[in-house]
Amino acid sequence: MNKSATLWLVRTALIAALYVTLTIAFSAISYGPIQFRISELLILLPLWNHRWTPGIVMGTIIANFFSPLGLIDVLFGSFATFLGIVSMTRVAKMSSPIYSLCCPVLANAYIIALELRIVYSLPFWESVIYVGISEAIIVLIGYFVISTMAKNSSFRKMIGA
Repeated sequence: MNKSATLWLVRTALIAALYVTLTIAFSAISYGPIQFRISELLILLPLWNHRWTPGIVMGTIIANFFSPLGLIDVLFGSFATFLGIVSMTRVAKMSSPIYSLCCPVLANAYIIALELRIVYSLPFWESVIYVGISEAIIVLIGYFVISTMAKNSSFRKMIGA
């Protein structure tokens, strides 16, 4: 394995570990119908470098093993993250990155609402609204924080932008 592949593997593991750590450290607000998952800030990194995607998805899979919803959250939550990131990066290539922020919000809102409907029999549309609003708050705050940090050349170099 060459040096750049090793570096990518280490960075992928670190971002996954950071996602898991942030999710579990704030577990009281990371799971459920109204969730402010601080680790969701990291899903924005692929806007600057798509190579962060596997680490974030892996982190989501691992973090969701600790979810009170059980294995279903590993499937639904991880799929929502993957779909949100992939669609976000594709939309960002076609238009403004601001528009692309709708992708993870909508993916999480609808997929997690379906999961909550299946597991807890919660009203679907109410869950879409609650999950969507909480995800939108985190994503908007995260975008402005990371885009501000990305103005720093050292930070851009660190994230490979």
